[in-house]
Amino acid sequence: MVGDSWALAMQMKPDIELYHFDGSHPSYLGTFLIALNFIKKITGTLPKKYATVYNYIDKDGETFRIMQLTDAEIQFCSKVINSIQ
Repeated sequence: MVGDSWALAMQMKPDIELYHFDGSHPSYLGTFLIALNFIKKITGTLPKKYATVYNYIDKDGETFRIMQLTDAEIQFCSKVINSIQ
């Protein structure tokens, strides 16, 4: 499931950066693609709209940005997931 979506994403867009600079952990885009796999598998469909900014509030009330995506990146990831499942 996840491996298939990453392979297709890399085939469709060879310059896509799915890994963090360490080459081991997923980038924000790779993380989003993984999340879409789970959403589609669990619910059977993907939402029509997504936030482009994802923030986290820690136990002390501090807010920090986890990731930010463009509409084009969101559409691309959705297209990949809908193509494989």
